[in-house]
Amino acid sequence: MMTAFQPDLKGTAYEDHTADIWLVGYGDSPGVVLSRMVNGLYGAVADRFEVQKGERTGVVLEANSLDLILVDLISEALYLLDAERIILTDIRVDLSGDGPYRLALDAVKCRCEIPEGAEGLEIKAATYHGAYLKTVAGGWEGRILLDI
Repeated sequence: MMTAFQPDLKGTAYEDHTADIWLVGYGDSPGVVLSRMVNGLYGAVADRFEVQKGERTGVVLEANSLDLILVDLISEALYLLDAERIILTDIRVDLSGDGPYRLALDAVKCRCEIPEGAEGLEIKAATYHGAYLKTVAGGWEGRILLDI
């Protein structure tokens, strides 16, 4: 049975960039920022989805920098959406290490459809150009350029 799902865009913003779009995420920890940015990716693709909830799943990523962890995570979420019509919900992120970094994501894997009229941007890729995940005054911020 399919149910409605609307991405929670709290702590995310979009900024124009020539022919692309910046996805920006804010939060009190890197894990919060990363989970918000996955939701921000979904929000750019569609304002709502029809989903069939599946099992909890895990994703583990390792990289030498936080910037690479961010790009790898958004790329993985985009691949799941494009290739398998899967979105991740109820996302929990644990980030450890001082370089190399290890990201362990736990989420519910949901089959999805985008209802007619809910379509947003067609995102081709997450790019490395200007991507970062860093501490800022009051918390953490992530930024990634989405190729549309």
